[in-house]
Amino acid sequence: MKFNLQKFFRDPPIPQTSDSENARGELRAKSSFVQEVGVTIVLLVFILLVVFGVTGKLPMQVASWAAFIAILIVPGYLLTSILCFYHPMELLERLALSLPMGWAVFSLPGLVVMVSHLTYKHLIIGYLITTALVFIASLVFQYAKRDLPYPKITPWKTDEIVLVIILAAAFLAILPFLSSISIDGDLFTFITTVTDTLSGEPIGMRDPMFGTDLSPGLRAMFNQMIPLMTLWTHFSNISAVDLGAYASRATFALWGLFAVFYLGKAVGNGSRRIGLLAACIQLLIYLASPFFRAQNDSTYYFLRTNADKFTVTLTLLPITFGLVLQYIQVGKRVIWIAAALS
Repeated sequence: MKFNLQKFFRDPPIPQTSDSENARGELRAKSSFVQEVGVTIVLLVFILLVVFGVTGKLPMQVASWAAFIAILIVPGYLLTSILCFYHPMELLERLALSLPMGWAVFSLPGLVVMVSHLTYKHLIIGYLITTALVFIASLVFQYAKRDLPYPKITPWKTDEIVLVIILAAAFLAILPFLSSISIDGDLFTFITTVTDTLSGEPIGMRDPMFGTDLSPGLRAMFNQMIPLMTLWTHFSNISAVDLGAYASRATFALWGLFAVFYLGKAVGNGSRRIGLLAACIQLLIYLASPFFRAQNDSTYYFLRTNADKFTVTLTLLPITFGLVLQYIQVGKRVIWIAAALS
């Protein structure tokens, strides 16, 4: 069987629509254009507040969430908004996809700084440049596609709204546990690397634990958690110990639920209900287990949602699997590109 590469990258044909449907689509396009530009401006103001240290003066948890959203979620959300013109996604899906897309954007300055052994000041400059480019690209794309009808999203049903309320209430219930202090030897070693970087030392140049000129190794060289936690600590004005011990786990836990929702909806061939049920199962079986049995493996991993190995498993791999399933179902090349980026 011969593989046709040109056919592989070609999108499926778009069905023809009537004149009345086109008119309604134009009205939706104008409204969506204004809405998307407004959201982009709000996100830009939010980024400026974080960069100039305004949010760093807020309470610790609020400052941590603000810095995390500014570093990863906002650039990823803007990149995802471009994909939405070709593949309809609702808000929960866009939020879920924002994290891997944000990693893809952040990895550009992160890898350059890590491989070239630059300082955290170069990392800040690189982050600002890449984020600015994403903002510009998003605005240009929105203007270029302003006349295209925006994809319609299926209205929410009553039971789906109830499931979202249950998920939100359950997540708020586990927030105190997520915010409890927990630190081990592996995390302490990682914190020393971040602290060493914040002191102005070149990133990845030497081993901070032993003070030698030996490089931390290949795994640490490409570990994007190091530049992420460095920038996160800087923008949130929180010490690396406090951020790693209890001020960064809740964010990854929430995006883990978004990721499972995305995967569940893809498995259900676009069924929002199945996605929400998958997120509920994730929350009940995994996240709620520490409240029923102490000192078990689930409690350990629950307290390590900000560990690099588990962060990938919890927040990135479900999105990749979901995108692969969607590509098999729909065949749009933009989904294939998103899967490659994630």
